[in-house]
Amino acid sequence: MTASRTSFPRTERIKQAADFRTILKYAHVFRESGVALYCSQIPAQDKSRLGIVVSRRVLKNAVDRNRVKRVTREFFRLNKTNFRSNFDLVVRIIESGKSFKNNNLREVLNRLFKRAGVLNCAE
Repeated sequence: MTASRTSFPRTERIKQAADFRTILKYAHVFRESGVALYCSQIPAQDKSRLGIVVSRRVLKNAVDRNRVKRVTREFFRLNKTNFRSNFDLVVRIIESGKSFKNNNLREVLNRLFKRAGVLNCAE
């Protein structure tokens, strides 16, 4: 079974706690509207990987945390053909607020990925 171009396979996920710690400590950080993007380039990789951090302290309801994660994964999945490769990316929600309603989170993510130089063309 082959993966489609818009799938999100395990090889594109950051799951290990040690990987998260390393990225959060040493990566370049871009912040906007309560969202932080940690971006580090890894030359040995052939694909970009994504990790998502949403604390219970920031978003109290599991429904809200899961929605943020779902929207972020969908943004990555749909735009990964426009990404430059070899990046480890961690999206971290640092403030709660109304910025995650409707399409605003997608717009914030789009601006952050462009500022980080990861996204090649506009969507």
